Amino acid sequence: MPRVKRRDLTLLDLAANLGWPWLVLTFGSDAAAFGPRWGPAVAMVAPLGFALWKRFALGRTSPLSILVIASISLNAAVGFLPMDAAWFAWKEALLPMAFALVFALSALRGPGLLAGLLDEMLDGPKVTAALLDHGATAAYLRRVRRGTVRFGLVTALSGLASGVFAAFMITSPTGSTEFAVELGRYTAWSYGVVTIPTLAGSMWVLRDVLLALEEGTGKPLEEWMPA
Repeated sequence: MPRVKRRDLTLLDLAANLGWPWLVLTFGSDAAAFGPRWGPAVAMVAPLGFALWKRFALGRTSPLSILVIASISLNAAVGFLPMDAAWFAWKEALLPMAFALVFALSALRGPGLLAGLLDEMLDGPKVTAALLDHGATAAYLRRVRRGTVRFGLVTALSGLASGVFAAFMITSPTGSTEFAVELGRYTAWSYGVVTIPTLAGSMWVLRDVLLALEEGTGKPLEEWMPA
């Protein structure tokens, strides 16, 4: 199979995960098209297809696809329940905040959940041995623990931003055609307003922890990636 250029893959990622859901949810949710019930299902076709293609063709997952599919699925489930729009805004705020609380509380004893994520990214046994050899284990684990708390804070702030933005963008009751259209606009704009800043904050937290690994071992990050 011909190699896909990184730029083309990024454009395809954005088109499938942002462009298609926005078009469907914004312009295809009226009764003459898909309707508010079928609109979310059609909106998930491209993200799901791209995620499956990337997994089987390139052997990698698409974090953006997973995020979009989960977001649309949850919002679609809420859309079937008749409720005031304010409850949707609360849902957007409280779910990330609950996750943030779990993440932050995990740092009460030990380095927390971030340590598990790092084990998935790095060659764990090799990292552990190198830190022991350099006497840098304690300093590194302190940095990981601080990173866990910071990651929880970033997630909590993203939940607060999501709730405020949802309250501003969505004013129609769930289950209505107007709600489906507003949801499409909210979904598209929230990536720029909430998701991208959250990702940037998460990368800042992760970079600080990985810098501690480089400082503690005296070797670049590439040395600790799985073969």
